[in-house]
Amino acid sequence: MSRKKKSAGSQLNSANHQLAHDVLPYYLRNHEEQLLKAFLMSGTDLEEFLKFMSFLVFKHCEATDQELEKLVSEFELVEERVAEDLVFIILKMPDPKKILEAKYLLFAFIVQDENVYLRYFPYELGLGNDRKQQVYFVCEWDKSGAHLNYNYLEESGLESFVNRVKEILFKNLSWNVACVPPVKEEN
Repeated sequence: MSRKKKSAGSQLNSANHQLAHDVLPYYLRNHEEQLLKAFLMSGTDLEEFLKFMSFLVFKHCEATDQELEKLVSEFELVEERVAEDLVFIILKMPDPKKILEAKYLLFAFIVQDENVYLRYFPYELGLGNDRKQQVYFVCEWDKSGAHLNYNYLEESGLESFVNRVKEILFKNLSWNVACVPPVKEEN
């Protein structure tokens, strides 16, 4: 997986979409240790993790340099220590403009028996049951490459997203509970 420059008028997915749906799932499946290392090296300031996310964008996303610079300039990281053995790092993205672009990317780092495990949850723009109302889907990419969908929230805020991920992790919800699959953008 390597970056190609996007030409003017190209119909590629946005860099936001590529990072959330292509690059990070690829790294989760094939290079999870690099994501874990970026987290562990960050300590309390998260600088290394932010640098690694920026590196991934510039190395792998197909877009103009201007688009990539704008995306990375709007990144913001938030850390939430949920429990002694569970830390969330949330990457705030620019507001989504198209269906399937992510508003937030949540990395759940779980510590068990001196091992660190990672789960990855994007919060992506979609359409509700009426196919008209914009809503946000809580999703997860697992290590097998499956895209799991935990239904949508009408509230786009960070707190609602974080609370749903906590429910998923603490209640071990199966992926098909009240599932409404995301839709592809119509041309």
